[in-house]
Amino acid sequence: MASRKNFFKKKNHFVAAEIGNNHESSFANAKKLTEEAAKTSVDSGKFQAYNVEKFISKNVDKERYNRLKGFQLSKDQFAKLRIKAKKNGLIFFETPFDLDYCDFLKKIQPIFKVSSGDNNLFSMIDRILSFNKLLIISTGLLYILQIEKLYNYIKKNNSSNELVLMRFVSSCPTSYKDANLA
Repeated sequence: MASRKNFFKKKNHFVAAEIGNNHESSFANAKKLTEEAAKTSVDSGKFQAYNVEKFISKNVDKERYNRLKGFQLSKDQFAKLRIKAKKNGLIFFETPFDLDYCDFLKKIQPIFKVSSGDNNLFSMIDRILSFNKLLIISTGLLYILQIEKLYNYIKKNNSSNELVLMRFVSSCPTSYKDANLA
């Protein structure tokens, strides 16, 4: 497993450019966003990976399904983006939204991030833990007791994984009064 010190090198922070779905399903845009991120002082470019058919039912919410389908890139494109990121000095990683993408990504990325919407999806967390990679979990939507339960679960089930619990307010954009930074 790559040690976290490899990611933080000579500094005590790690900045990820959240590219997410901002490419709007354009591989050219995704490459351009990766290049633009590399021009800044960020450490990585982070995307979101999902197969919309496994993420939402077309029959239940056709409008949302079509919108998300429009943001979807292929596994081949993500593999090429990883190469692009590496050539530009960035660490590439994605937030997977299904178990198939977890298995695909274990081969091409050193970090996994679990979204706030999946921070209690223990089947996914267990799968990612089995990869022995740095794990970042967004704690949005969780109360402190739930965060403690999550932390204890991870330490009990795989104490060798390095873990980052990321503070996240799930209301975007977040007003200052709701940021709860204290």
